[in-house]
Amino acid sequence: MRLTNLLITQFLIWTLIIQSVSTTIIYYVTTRRNGGRGENYGSTNGGTELWIRGGGFVPNAFTGLSVSSTNYKVKLVNYYTIYDCDVDANEITDTRLLCYTVAMPEGTYLARVYVNDNLISLDQYTRQGDANFQSSGNYTPM
Repeated sequence: MRLTNLLITQFLIWTLIIQSVSTTIIYYVTTRRNGGRGENYGSTNGGTELWIRGGGFVPNAFTGLSVSSTNYKVKLVNYYTIYDCDVDANEITDTRLLCYTVAMPEGTYLARVYVNDNLISLDQYTRQGDANFQSSGNYTPM
């Protein structure tokens, strides 16, 4: 009986996690705290603040989960490579995530968001092109 209750509890927790991931939406990325679409350029040296704007990042009260118990990852992806973007756990709200880029070559990189190791599907991006980060030498200090 205890094993059955434990399995049911685990199933319900995973169901709630999947539901919270399926309600997450990505609108755009910006390199300014309150920036808008199109403000997505940064340094090739890394350390650029990348704000990911969207909705449903923070589990709601019904899931029983908290930000501290939720694992967030952001990866910057182009055709050939994947780079981590270090998430700042203190800057996670329901509508935005903050991560810091690492050194990478010039190029265009799509921000892919993971919540509890579940990749947010591309159909949950309002416009995929708005979630691109542009790494450029023009924005790199000399």
